[in-house]
Amino acid sequence: MNNTLKLSKYNTPPAILTAVAQFSIGFVTIAFVGHLGEVELAAVSVVQNVLEGFVFGIMLGMGSALETLCGQAVGAGQYEMLGLYLQRSFIITTVTAFLLLLLYIFTSPILNLLRQDKEISELAGKYSLWVIPQLFAYALNFPVQKFLLAQSRIWVMTTIAIVVLGFHALLNRIVVIKLDKVDCRFSSACLCGLRLLSRIMDWTFIVGV
Repeated sequence: MNNTLKLSKYNTPPAILTAVAQFSIGFVTIAFVGHLGEVELAAVSVVQNVLEGFVFGIMLGMGSALETLCGQAVGAGQYEMLGLYLQRSFIITTVTAFLLLLLYIFTSPILNLLRQDKEISELAGKYSLWVIPQLFAYALNFPVQKFLLAQSRIWVMTTIAIVVLGFHALLNRIVVIKLDKVDCRFSSACLCGLRLLSRIMDWTFIVGV
């Protein structure tokens, strides 16, 4: 019982910090998109809260089984199975990502079918194409997280997540505030640049881990 409590005290704070830091990447993006205009903010909000939220839940569920398997392997001392489970999880989540790819490609028609504003639907459709790298980042991110969590190596993820968040906020400020001075404030290039930065941060986290 005491060992369990000690382990919980050690793992809980970094797990919370990691989750908050990763969530804040999307929050920072939304905050800066608000400087671009109402339509841009609406389009990004639809993609991030509806499309990404739906996909996030599915990908998280597909990768969560690895936590149980790795936990059992660590408990039984079968450390050689950890890598095998991780590889299998990569395959499962990657296949799932390809199946969900259609939602990103056809975001605009789907929103039009749901009678969303046409201008918002078109911009959301363009924006969602820049989100595609995030889908495959999820496919690697969630298994790696569960893999490290089972071994109580959480501070690695926490450190990288906080550093990535800091760079993301800085780069978003440069793209929005600095480009605003050269009349790029309402350009689609600026909006896509924000999304590209977010995806770079996702992959930076994975590579760093």
